[in-house]
Amino acid sequence: MNQPTLDSARKYYQGGKATGYEGKRSSRAKWTLEYECLRGLLRSVSGTLIDVPVGTGRFLPLYKELGLKAAGVDYSEEMLLTARAKHPNDILWQGDVTSLPCSDGQFDAAVCIRLLHLVAPAEVAPVMAELFRVASRHVIVTIPLDQTEYVRGRSQVHVRKTIMSCVKHPWALSASLLIMKEKGVPNYMLHFVR
Repeated sequence: MNQPTLDSARKYYQGGKATGYEGKRSSRAKWTLEYECLRGLLRSVSGTLIDVPVGTGRFLPLYKELGLKAAGVDYSEEMLLTARAKHPNDILWQGDVTSLPCSDGQFDAAVCIRLLHLVAPAEVAPVMAELFRVASRHVIVTIPLDQTEYVRGRSQVHVRKTIMSCVKHPWALSASLLIMKEKGVPNYMLHFVR
């Protein structure tokens, strides 16, 4: 099976993928659990936040509810069109997770949900470095873990090891929440603080 890469993820989310994206997934238990886990972790966050990839903007209402001033970045212009139609007053940029259009420490927090399982092992470190670069206090990511290297064509086991190798002082792992086991694969939300 071909190893997933950022480039394959970028191509996958082009075109018509944005149409019906949330409708096909919003009834899944994992989506509700991700939302509640993120809500719990964000209770310790204040100020500004960047969500990358923001996708169709499913977490934007949560950020507002918690009093956070959020911006979103996505590579897919189609996903952004859907997000902008639903959230016309939000700051949404087209950009790439490896070179975000932001200055160092511009945001108090960076959130990256449902991306790291789609990238190759060598691509995890640049993504994490960019998240740590633009966030001054918090980075929250999700990852699936399994004992095998590939599950359903996606690299799994390398992600946690690679992420943890990216964490250097003054950053540290603050929380690791089990979201759920999906088809036997545990999914986690990790919260790093500075």
